[in-house]
Amino acid sequence: MKMFQYVVIGSKGKPEEIWVCEHCRKKYAGQSFDGNWRLIDKCISDHMECAMCHAGHAGAKEQVDGN
Repeated sequence: MKMFQYVVIGSKGKPEEIWVCEHCRKKYAGQSFDGNWRLIDKCISDHMECAMCHAGHAGAKEQVDGN
């Protein structure tokens, strides 16, 4: 799954780094345009969890249970 790392401004005004999946990247595209999210990295990984929808967590769990 394609994952994208963003720096976002948290509720306390502090910048935080989050990883989001491609679906959430599109869903929250307005945040990037507003300047609230700034893309800093991207990768392809099946072992990362999306900070917004938590996708990828179930896939990793299935791999552990399957072994």
